[in-house]
Amino acid sequence: MGIYLKDSAINAEAGQTVSRQSVRRLIQASDAITAATSETAQNRLLSEARSAGVPVSAASPFYVYRTDRGELWAHDGSSWNPLTPGLVDQRSLPFTHQWTVSGVFMKRIGGIVFCEGVLKNGGTIPAGQSSNIGVVPNGWIPASIIYGGSYATPITRFVNGGTPPFRADSTMWIQTSNGNINIQTQDVASEIRISAHWMI
Repeated sequence: MGIYLKDSAINAEAGQTVSRQSVRRLIQASDAITAATSETAQNRLLSEARSAGVPVSAASPFYVYRTDRGELWAHDGSSWNPLTPGLVDQRSLPFTHQWTVSGVFMKRIGGIVFCEGVLKNGGTIPAGQSSNIGVVPNGWIPASIIYGGSYATPITRFVNGGTPPFRADSTMWIQTSNGNINIQTQDVASEIRISAHWMI
């Protein structure tokens, strides 16, 4: 395992005297896992460690904890790899106008958002397209580098008294530029059931 020592560590090559205080400084400075607040800082730490002669390979990875994401990352000499899922957060998905009676919730685990719930408008949901019915907040929006201009996912219509009552024939899409939510239903519905996940 590559250990990156901070400048405060004892430097035997410089002829520093070993003392109780210097051993304490060595222990305090030789954390195997350093912290970074961003991807840029993460790469800078790796560069500094390599410049200091720390070997970085699959057999001796370099570890960094990302405080902004709550994730532990390891570099194997070729690339960074996440080792933990990251911070967990959850909140309700905000909708507008008649759609505010909906109960849709999101949970973000690291860079993945899970979205579950029931979409309602207080009456019968019409067939066709309903645009800008809600907004996914910043930090939760699907990644444009992965999904392009929109993230699309199937949604299920619930038709009260229908045979069958559930029909998985409709679509929800989220614009990656602003988080706007849109749906396209094949026919009328009493409710819409959402079960989706995306990367941010």
